[in-house]
Amino acid sequence: MKLNHRAWVLFLLAALSCRSSESGAEPASNEVRTESAAPAPPRAPIPQLARRAFDLTSRGRPLESIELLLEELPERLRSAPWADTLLVADSVVAAYLLEQELERTNAWRLAAERLEAAKPFPASTPPELAAALDVVLARGLTRIGRVEEARRLMRANGALVDWRFVGPFPNERGAGFDLAQPPETALDFDAVLRGKEREVRWRANPAPEQPMPFVYLQEMLRPNTQAVAYLATAVRVEQPREVVLALGSSGALKVWHGATLAHASKVQRLPEADQTRVVLALREGWNPILIKSCVEEGTGWSFTARLTELDGRPLSGWSQDASQAPAAPREFAAAQTTELQHARAALERIVADASAGAQHAEAHRLLALLHMCRSLDDIAAHSAKKHAEAALALEPDDVQTLYLVARANEPGAGESIEEIRHNERLTPLKRVLERDPAHVGALLDLADFYEETNPIPQLVDEYTRRAHAAAPDNTRALRARASVLGERGRAVEAWRLVEHIWTTREGQLRDGEVAAAAERALERGDAARELALLERGMQNGVHEVRVREALFARCRREGDLFEYQSLLNNWLARAPSDLNAMLTAATTFEVGGDLRTATELLARAHELCPEDARIAFQYSRIAQRENDLAVADRWLAEVIRLDPGYDKARRQRQVLLESKQDPFDAPYRWDALERRSAALPPSDANEPLHVVDRTTVWRVNADGSEHMYEHVLLRVNSSGGVKSLDKYWIPRPGGTTLQVYNVRVVRPDGTFERAPAPRGGDRGGGRFYDLPTLQVGDLVDVEYRLDERGPDVFGQYFGVRHSFYEASVGGLAPVQRAELVVLAPQQLPIYAKAHNGDSLEHEETPLPDGGVAHRWVAKDLKRPTPQSAMPDAIEFAPMVDVSTYPSWEAFASWWWSFIEKEFVTTPAMKEKVAELTAGLSDEMDKVRAIARFVGQEIRYNAWSFGTHGYEPFSAATIFERRFGDCKDKSILLRQMLAEIGVKAHPVLINAEYRRPEEKLDIAMVGHFNHCIAYVPATDKRPGFYLDATADRNPIEYLRADDQGAKVLHVDASASSIERIGYTPATDNALVRSYDVTLDAQGGAEVRMRDESIGDPGVQLRYRFGGEKGDLAKRVADALGQAFGKVDVLDARTSTLEDIGAPAQLEARFRATDLWTRDAAGSHLRLSFDNIGLLDAAREPAGEREWEMVFDRPFEVRTRITYRLPEGVELGALPANERIEADGLLAYSVTARRTDQGVEVERTFTLHERRIPKARYADFQDALREIQNAETRTIVLRSGPVEASVKENK
Repeated sequence: MKLNHRAWVLFLLAALSCRSSESGAEPASNEVRTESAAPAPPRAPIPQLARRAFDLTSRGRPLESIELLLEELPERLRSAPWADTLLVADSVVAAYLLEQELERTNAWRLAAERLEAAKPFPASTPPELAAALDVVLARGLTRIGRVEEARRLMRANGALVDWRFVGPFPNERGAGFDLAQPPETALDFDAVLRGKEREVRWRANPAPEQPMPFVYLQEMLRPNTQAVAYLATAVRVEQPREVVLALGSSGALKVWHGATLAHASKVQRLPEADQTRVVLALREGWNPILIKSCVEEGTGWSFTARLTELDGRPLSGWSQDASQAPAAPREFAAAQTTELQHARAALERIVADASAGAQHAEAHRLLALLHMCRSLDDIAAHSAKKHAEAALALEPDDVQTLYLVARANEPGAGESIEEIRHNERLTPLKRVLERDPAHVGALLDLADFYEETNPIPQLVDEYTRRAHAAAPDNTRALRARASVLGERGRAVEAWRLVEHIWTTREGQLRDGEVAAAAERALERGDAARELALLERGMQNGVHEVRVREALFARCRREGDLFEYQSLLNNWLARAPSDLNAMLTAATTFEVGGDLRTATELLARAHELCPEDARIAFQYSRIAQRENDLAVADRWLAEVIRLDPGYDKARRQRQVLLESKQDPFDAPYRWDALERRSAALPPSDANEPLHVVDRTTVWRVNADGSEHMYEHVLLRVNSSGGVKSLDKYWIPRPGGTTLQVYNVRVVRPDGTFERAPAPRGGDRGGGRFYDLPTLQVGDLVDVEYRLDERGPDVFGQYFGVRHSFYEASVGGLAPVQRAELVVLAPQQLPIYAKAHNGDSLEHEETPLPDGGVAHRWVAKDLKRPTPQSAMPDAIEFAPMVDVSTYPSWEAFASWWWSFIEKEFVTTPAMKEKVAELTAGLSDEMDKVRAIARFVGQEIRYNAWSFGTHGYEPFSAATIFERRFGDCKDKSILLRQMLAEIGVKAHPVLINAEYRRPEEKLDIAMVGHFNHCIAYVPATDKRPGFYLDATADRNPIEYLRADDQGAKVLHVDASASSIERIGYTPATDNALVRSYDVTLDAQGGAEVRMRDESIGDPGVQLRYRFGGEKGDLAKRVADALGQAFGKVDVLDARTSTLEDIGAPAQLEARFRATDLWTRDAAGSHLRLSFDNIGLLDAAREPAGEREWEMVFDRPFEVRTRITYRLPEGVELGALPANERIEADGLLAYSVTARRTDQGVEVERTFTLHERRIPKARYADFQDALREIQNAETRTIVLRSGPVEASVKENK
């Protein structure tokens, strides 16, 4: 079941009534009847309109909520109660709430008719309220097809639509906000500027006729993420005056009035009108305005602006002409007005006024609703949440405020549910139900949580059942309940509920429901009913995505291009920036044979977004249909210019590409058919595959960009080889173009068969080929090249670690011959080191251009003998490291210069440190508090350690956004620690389990994949490492995959390679005790206590901490392997999120069959926790070729206290054991009698993670002895203990 409960749902339409779709009756008219009688005198306004409407909606009564808003808002316009500041703010928030809920319910026709009847608004109407209601009216007019009227209304409200814009410029991870581009210093509309990926030019707004005056940059610019654009215009007034520039944006903004920076705000939010107000001091004549608009990810890049008087009324006596901006004066005085009158400011004054008394809670509630409706602040500010919680603090038992808190804690744009503290959402929802068990919104929100986030089907069933009972006509409740019934196999009941939705007024206005009802009618063969439902939806303004697409699909199905064109024209009049609609329609007309209309649509799309590669590709298709291959080729060239990774275009131009590329690979190419005729190694059926030949050539340019050619020839030796080569994967890293020369199968008779072109293009960082059917004896021939499109952030850097075994076929298949060539320019010296390569041939040859060809060749590599826990291939496989960095110091110096500008500390960061460390005097306690904040409150968002992986955000940005990757978090940690006088610097590391001996002779960027921090020693304490991504690790225990690493310390004064040690086994221990009270049937009540430390303690925190569902269920799942099915009676933990406190879990549970029976009696186990290492040494001692490598030292310490039932006595106890392999491991087990039974203590310690080959036999013998000891049991019997039984005391 997919429940869409992300925001509260309002539905509407008072006059719409429809009988069952099964009855065939038509619905009642939607017309609003106007009475001829004189209007009644205005009524005194009832307070708290926004609160009452929100409450009705939250209780599953959306129709009443909409009627309330549309009745009382016009009534307030008539009664003009505007002396009451709180009432004014309440009216404004109610208008914003109305717009948001209409967007969710599609009752635009009703809203337009009601508000149009209230026009013209009285002159006394507060300007912000009038503007908000005008937006609702304009959107309603647009939805019902009166687009020109909507456009005029928005222009009358001061909309700015004549813009020139240029972009995109780079904004990688927000850095572009503070990076000045040429438009900030001079406006030249003829200039050609260097953009993010290519040259960019100023363009006029291609869609000024947009009825709602947004500039949709995401539709006009490519790329449209991690980008910056500039928009410029000029405004003329006849006399000097201060005005308000009211803006809405999805991302960070800067505003210049001439050369004067008037505003800067770094925000990420959903775009709405009038989110930001900037006062400008215009002078007589033309005034240039420049906007810098930034986008990162996820919110849709758009912008809107209008001009108003200082009091918010639409500005009069002005004109706009963007072409005047470059010639207009640039020097302007700053505005003097600092305070503006609007709802937010008024409400904030109330909450700041100590004398406001009872109004405080209501003002906080209205502010929470205002932020929820308008996204006024950055999403990371959580402003709605703060105000909702402030209202709740004043009225802690108010049901509506509790529900408001829960809604304010839902994830917003750019957030995931994991970013929200679940308890902050769940606790108020559960408190709502304690006070109002039939609260529909709370019931459905909890059902959503227990369906999607923490699946507990029984709770979903309960909550949806109760919600449906409370609101039997509510669409959301009906859909939720139908989904549950459908999943339980009760399809007939589910369908009955769904079809009931389609008979309700609410369901007949929901976009998805109208489309679903039409689809159902079509399935039943009633195409007329389908059309009637869809057309009625269009007439009522219900024509968002699904209804519109259903109508388009119907036209395509019936081949009615005339009707399709009519629908499309109507849609593009409303949404002239909908690029996808244009492209889809162009394809429809192309396929339908109307190439002229298809070309016209593409021309319109090209004007909107000339750098979208899809447009160029569709042009090329039309040219090919017209048999104009020269034009088709030019368009394909344009596709590749815009998007070098566009797979289809690249394949179509492959021949041309081959003729134009740098032929560096030509001297090294060879024919697989000729190699086939040469002597092949004998076939070995024990080897699935054999690498016959492999050539890898790297061409490095002086700017650091690179090209790679590879040719691999494999022979299939067995059926295992056939299975392993069902598919072949060719990598294509980001920023490269892949050209495939050959993927084919060569048969033993010399014939060959090519692999078909892959479907769906590149994915997962490469391209998958389905190979033709293979047989034993076939050869697989793969030949390709990769061309980097330009130098990356590392500049003049090249580095690679090359293994002469072929990774794509399992890594260690035998190799007859493998060759590596690196072609380096004279300006770029190469530093190289061969590892495990005594047999490698190596030569350096001068190139004609002055460069050097470095060549290594390996021959006759055998497959190493595979053995358990053997070292990583890096320790024995021949490989070569190549880099252009002369040393790690050189690399560290470059990276420090790259990141030091990000070491920024803001006042907010200082305040947070003061808050975190308040009352703490011990330095380590302060470090612990800061580490916990960065680890747990700053969400981890991984970037691979390529270009982006080394390029950080500033510490201030990470703190503000509350997310970042490992280096971001380390930099933030460094800055926050500095505020308590603790120095720290970043450390680069390769995070890895079962760590091999790392080869760091050559400085290569690719060696590292992670970043941590180091706190240097002082005269009072040793130095230590901190991993800011390890949010459950005590600072005394470094993340397990960081331990043992060779790392690079990076600091301003020095850098160095160091090695991190391993935590001793005694500090990395599973520590558990069991108190087992047995019954006569062999069952027991068990009390378990887990006090593990080190990595077992961290796993305890992860597994049982946080809000991840029922603790008892998780405990039962964890105990299942040792005890089978258990009944958990009680479970509790320490505060596992507190990394300064020990991790503890206590559980009490019932278990069955804890003893086993045989002819000798009944038996009890000595342990419930497996050691997990005992079968590792599998090979006979004389055949072992390698050291053994384990992850890290560890210990297991367990104690079991058995309490015997009456009538059951101990028989023989196993002898105490102590087993050691000196310096490697130790084991002991002791069983002793107690008054009530027996106590067993057991310890296993692995001291060393690497077992030398010379000590393998000792290690193996010790493990076998431990295995035997672990199989011993405690014998039970009935009756007195015989004197001859040997006991251990």
